[in-house]
Amino acid sequence: MQAAQSRYGTTFDGRAVTLFTLENSHGVRVTVIDLGATVTSVMVPDRSGKTANVSLGFDSLAGWEKNVSFFGCIVGRVANRIRGGRFDLDGKQYTLARNTGENHLHGGLKGFDKAVWKGKLFKKGDSAGIRFRHTSPDGDEGYPGTLNATAEYALNEENELSFEYWATADKATPVNLTNHAYWNLAGAGSGTILSHEAKLNCPFYLPVDTGAIPPGKSSGPPAARSTFPITRRSAATSRACPADTITTWSSGNGEETSTWSALSGTLTAAAPWRCTPRCPACSSTRPTSSTARHSRSTAASAWRPSGSPTA
Repeated sequence: MQAAQSRYGTTFDGRAVTLFTLENSHGVRVTVIDLGATVTSVMVPDRSGKTANVSLGFDSLAGWEKNVSFFGCIVGRVANRIRGGRFDLDGKQYTLARNTGENHLHGGLKGFDKAVWKGKLFKKGDSAGIRFRHTSPDGDEGYPGTLNATAEYALNEENELSFEYWATADKATPVNLTNHAYWNLAGAGSGTILSHEAKLNCPFYLPVDTGAIPPGKSSGPPAARSTFPITRRSAATSRACPADTITTWSSGNGEETSTWSALSGTLTAAAPWRCTPRCPACSSTRPTSSTARHSRSTAASAWRPSGSPTA
């Protein structure tokens, strides 16, 4: 395993940015910058030895500084949306930035994706990685308490790339960290991911409403099932939005369980489809490649070039 770091550049406001590189003996190479603890590339060879970058992103620091789609970075304190930009905790209401319509998204105007994390290389067994640390002060983006966050990215000789997260705070506070990487296992720029197959290692999932916020009830297989295997896929044009493509996913027993909209970037329980306001056919500018963000859903994920993706 090889691990190295080098200077990547300087942000528009004068902060130095470092590039970290991890590479194993099979030719899998991962690059990460400390701005947002952002995965900038994941180069992997296929069965025939052809190498491609399977993560989506930009070619320059200027692109990563803008990054309105949150490619590859850590989002927080809370990934996803908080309805109305406010929450109640221990009898007190906290007000947050409403940076996506009427809701709060991915930690606010200057979330964890905008911070330059403190990164340090490490080696352990047959793996090498980067351990990132970031301190979010009390009141940061409206959240209570000082939060100390740690994220660890590691690559091993089994071609597994893992993400792990820890956080401690001196006050009660919501925290929900994730890496917001977008994936195309055929290679960035090679087209859509509608031919991909994914497996969600969870007994349930949360459907969302038209604002992409869970209504509060879980859906999916019965609790007795330990996995949510997705084995078949069918695509059709949405009646509500002709520019959209709807993918219907089925569980292992053939039961239709959910639908995925390629353009709106929304996963819902199987039901009559409605085109959401975020659909590009309805004036949104979100790229079709946003579908890749649902190819993984757990804090620790892996991909093996010789096999299928593992969520």
